[in-house]
Amino acid sequence: MSAPSGKQADIRYGGRDSVTGGGERDDWRTPPTLMADIYDRFKLDFDPCPYPRPKGWDGLKGDWHGRAFVNPPYGKETGAWIQKALGELIAGRIEIAVFLIHARTDTRWFQDLVLERAEELYFIRGRVAFVGPDGRGEPSPFPSLIAVLKPYVPTGFPKARSWVTRDPAQTKLEADACG
Repeated sequence: MSAPSGKQADIRYGGRDSVTGGGERDDWRTPPTLMADIYDRFKLDFDPCPYPRPKGWDGLKGDWHGRAFVNPPYGKETGAWIQKALGELIAGRIEIAVFLIHARTDTRWFQDLVLERAEELYFIRGRVAFVGPDGRGEPSPFPSLIAVLKPYVPTGFPKARSWVTRDPAQTKLEADACG
């Protein structure tokens, strides 16, 4: 099966494990505004974990291409998705992998893969309101970050920045959290 397209005209939103941590669903999607901002900023054209997933497609097994946006199912397989991206970068099948992942800086995958290989890290202000099956956004119970991986190993620590979303729903969530 050929890899799914991720072009801006037909964006598919990557499936997630439940943002509540129960893992009972994998249909949480990237907020459209945040996804569009990421696609625009990094000129992305491929999503190896689209939602809905095309029949027969497995992003961990298929070949990737182009400039990848990766919002993998959150959970124990996050490291496997990062390792897959690094393999695709080294093989020359992709130019860049931009991950939207939970900011679990204490995990082995973050310390050994993201911190060692990311060129840039963007810590997202507030909590991402992933879109549930009912079409409504629910803030995740954990912070998120954007990690930018390229085919070479950067020297020194990655550049770390803050990412402020322009999504009105996200802005409301931030305002509510501030009092």
